[in-house]
Amino acid sequence: MESLTTTQIEQFKQDYRIKTGFELDVIKGSDEKANAFINRVYMIVLQKVRSYQPEFDINDSETTEHQKAIIWAAMLEQAEYMIVVGDFYLMSGYDPVTGQLTPKAELEKRAFSDLARTILGNAGLLYRGIRKRSASSYLEERSYWGRM
Repeated sequence: MESLTTTQIEQFKQDYRIKTGFELDVIKGSDEKANAFINRVYMIVLQKVRSYQPEFDINDSETTEHQKAIIWAAMLEQAEYMIVVGDFYLMSGYDPVTGQLTPKAELEKRAFSDLARTILGNAGLLYRGIRKRSASSYLEERSYWGRM
């Protein structure tokens, strides 16, 4: 599992405090829980990007500083969203009081922050079909299109 460095986690806590006015350590009850929460948010945001671009690697030399900043902004929004509404990724959809079952697709719609999705989408990180490829494979693909 990918995780942030200690320096990045401390920076995230500081940025979150500046953005919201709240301390993650206080909200989560301990430093260890806050760190685990931040790493979970990081993993969720990266998995969202990878669900559209499977070959995306944030540590790749081709990943720009702008893309990293966009992912950071999306992480801050997703963290705030999860603190306010909860972690829908952990919910089964079963309500033991009423016996009702919320469809998994409905839970998945609510799991990711709309604003975080917009931030990633506006930066082009949620476009399907973008993948790393060499110039030669692109030319082969392009020549195939001409034969169609």
